[in-house]
Amino acid sequence: MKKTFLILSVSLTCACSFKQVAVKSMAAIMTDAMPVYLQEEDIQTAKETMLPAVKMSESFLESDPDNQKLLELTAKGYCGYSFAFLEDKDNKRSGAMYKKGLTYSTRLLENKNIIAEKKINFNNIKFKDTPAVFWHAFCLAGFVKLNLNDPSALSRISGLEKIIETLIEINPSYYYNASYALKGAILARSNILGGNLQQSKHSFEMSLKGEGAKFKINKLLYAKTYAQAVLDRELFEKLLNEILDAPLQLPQENMLNIVAEQKAQKLLGEIDEIF
Repeated sequence: MKKTFLILSVSLTCACSFKQVAVKSMAAIMTDAMPVYLQEEDIQTAKETMLPAVKMSESFLESDPDNQKLLELTAKGYCGYSFAFLEDKDNKRSGAMYKKGLTYSTRLLENKNIIAEKKINFNNIKFKDTPAVFWHAFCLAGFVKLNLNDPSALSRISGLEKIIETLIEINPSYYYNASYALKGAILARSNILGGNLQQSKHSFEMSLKGEGAKFKINKLLYAKTYAQAVLDRELFEKLLNEILDAPLQLPQENMLNIVAEQKAQKLLGEIDEIF
């Protein structure tokens, strides 16, 4: 009986180990495949294929819940999909996906001992943690933006600002200076509501340094947040036209740059309603 139990235990252990090895291999493959989505120029194809891929990465987490590559990929996938394809059309679904992404990014930071008991230990954030922390900030920013009537969501803004400041300190140029763009977007609210429009403008200008000028999402956020907040129609129109007039200069970010162009075109069509 003991021998049978031992054989069964060893078999189960081997099966679990094999499954985790297989999941780790798939996680590596899926991580390598993500750039293919970001290079896609046919936005409809990207929209139709990206979400199933995200769901697949989420399903693999059932077998390996602490897999850091899958946690980052799933968080990035849900929040990136929400930003690109949902938030201007379906706030309810968009908010749900930001929330899902935030759940996975939080788990990832917990695994890295950056979050403990729902609090961030900023001293534990290192340069190598930049991607994980950035996508957590991105998901949190999206979640807060769609829940501005929820006091519990608003209470997280100060923590979000500190996360972004930490990112700027340790790796300011990460993802085409996107941390500066996030900072600018968060600060683009009146001083009465805790914003700082002067700092917002400065942060956006920093986001457009170097390669950041080629990443059209930075200018899109500049127009949608700061320019609208200060009612600067001229700047709003200038930024959106620059998005449309500039060629695609980052092949590895074709999808997001084309998404920015589509959103810019839509905003220009609504300019008389906005101002």
